[in-house]
Amino acid sequence: MSKTTPPPPVAAPANQPGALWVVALLCAVALAYSNTFRAPFIFDDTQAIVDNPSIRQLWPPTTALQPPSDRGTGVAGRPVLNLTLAVNYAVSGVEPWSYHVANTLIHGLAALTLFGLVRRTLAGPVLREQWSAQATPVAFGSALLWALHPLQTESVTCAIQRTESLVGLFYLLTLYSLARAAAATTTPARAGWSLAGITACALGMGTKEVMVTAPVIALLYDRTFLSGSFREIRHQRWLHYGLFATWALLFYLLAGNPLRGGTAGYESVSSWEYLLTQCRGIVIYLKLSLWPHPLVMDYGTGVIRRLPEVLPQAILLVTLALGIIWACWRRPVLGFLGAWFFIILSPSSSVVPLVTQTIAEHRMYLPLAAIAVLAVGGLARRSPKLVLPVCVAIAVVFAGLTLSRNRLYRSPAAVWHDNLAHYPENPRPYAALARFADEAGNFPEAIAHYENYLQLRPADEDMRFNYARDLVKVNRRPEALGQFEKLLTTRPGDTALRINYATCLLAQRRLPEAIRQFEIILGFAGHAAQNHFNLAEALMQAGRTSDALPRYRQAVTLKPNNAFMHSRLGDALLKARQPADAAQAYRSAVTIDSSLHDAWVNLGGSLLLTGHPQEAVIAYEAALRLAPDNRATQDNLRYARSQVPR
Repeated sequence: MSKTTPPPPVAAPANQPGALWVVALLCAVALAYSNTFRAPFIFDDTQAIVDNPSIRQLWPPTTALQPPSDRGTGVAGRPVLNLTLAVNYAVSGVEPWSYHVANTLIHGLAALTLFGLVRRTLAGPVLREQWSAQATPVAFGSALLWALHPLQTESVTCAIQRTESLVGLFYLLTLYSLARAAAATTTPARAGWSLAGITACALGMGTKEVMVTAPVIALLYDRTFLSGSFREIRHQRWLHYGLFATWALLFYLLAGNPLRGGTAGYESVSSWEYLLTQCRGIVIYLKLSLWPHPLVMDYGTGVIRRLPEVLPQAILLVTLALGIIWACWRRPVLGFLGAWFFIILSPSSSVVPLVTQTIAEHRMYLPLAAIAVLAVGGLARRSPKLVLPVCVAIAVVFAGLTLSRNRLYRSPAAVWHDNLAHYPENPRPYAALARFADEAGNFPEAIAHYENYLQLRPADEDMRFNYARDLVKVNRRPEALGQFEKLLTTRPGDTALRINYATCLLAQRRLPEAIRQFEIILGFAGHAAQNHFNLAEALMQAGRTSDALPRYRQAVTLKPNNAFMHSRLGDALLKARQPADAAQAYRSAVTIDSSLHDAWVNLGGSLLLTGHPQEAVIAYEAALRLAPDNRATQDNLRYARSQVPR
């Protein structure tokens, strides 16, 4: 049986890169992202960080390694990512600065790893003759442009998009370890680097699902740049068996979090429709790689349903795919770069529907590296002396654009306005801006955003409910009633909805209808104090005092510490000509809350009616201390004093 002759080990680059290259690359990244450290949390950051209980403690790490599997949290099935967030929480709690510092550091390390990987690849056995002299400049230029490209801002500046930068770092470390293992001249060194590669791959599997492609890319990288054939890999690279074995970890995590917390969904989007949508998305990514404008944080959940809508893009991508397949056979280096682009994108941009975001720029974090290397390598083939000057010049432009984009992220409202300006067909910016306007008390602006949102998503009942409530706040109650009535046809048992509807009817003086709604609420929502109180208020406005009294009494029985309810019971008792009982109700009110001016005044009136002028004087004096300039109270006090026996 003949033995296969092993290929010679891959030699390390003859001239090791000086510290200047490393420092320059890290400083460039730090400068480009220096204005992100004060940026607030945005978009999915709140769910993944602020509302994530599993990162509240760092020890024992088992807590952080079991992230919540809620839909849309961004950390479901990603324990390594969640653990890094727990480290940040231990440093700064929910203050965003440490998360941004960590993201920038991760991105810088990823750029440094890309630099080392490209440099070793160009100085390796396959490309050494043509590229060894240009290995360092091309590697530096590629890593620099990749790191500073404005398309990377979402992956670095949005805190939870650490998923991309962190898995990118582990992905690149896996390949770098493979290259170092191949270049090792001793068995311990080879084993050490192999173990490092398998560890990095396993950590990546625990960070994001796109890592599933890493063993495939590593195999193709080895075949293209190290071994020369798949046969040599099979017999001599046991490292690859370890890399593929890490799939078991990913499958285990996916089994524990079906459909990644609900981000994948075949019910609303078919594989074919999602594939058509990706034809549009991938062409957008390619365009932004070459001309990074306009950048859009959120493309929403829009789906292409018919092939003619994206036929030109589909033809382009099929042509590129066929060209890459041919290149993998005839021009392996170009084929590898093309395969890198499409294979890494394939988990998120092929046939498995990711319905929370059908197009997302952050998915280009790693694929962009192939375009950067191809561009810089092409420049080096034509004009070797211009590589560094041209790359530095472009990097300066990229850094300026990145700083400008990151400046926008310092205001969530500004990001959403920008998103809306460039992608108005996405309803989510309208929802976010409506929420910001609501929080600021700017209800007319919120209403405008709700109306735009509902034009795009008329079936969203929660947003319609918020819209109706804001209509009430600006006294557009007839329109609000129409919205509430529309919602009640599909949500008849929604207590909050029916209460808002009944309250709006009450404000419109449609008293019989309001009373009927409050009675319905009391019937199916249980005998809560507020339900009895609301019905009593409606009955009082309708002049049905005798019917209102038992409801008020039931309310204060169920909620005895509510001063306002006691005060309103006193008002009803006064109207029913029961001043002694009214006085007792008012006493209860001011005992609970002594700042109720009207309750003190009404207590004084009740005491006068029951022949207790001296106590009435005390009540009116208490009222005057709260409102010294109230003329009516002053007059009442003078009258009460005149009734005190001398």
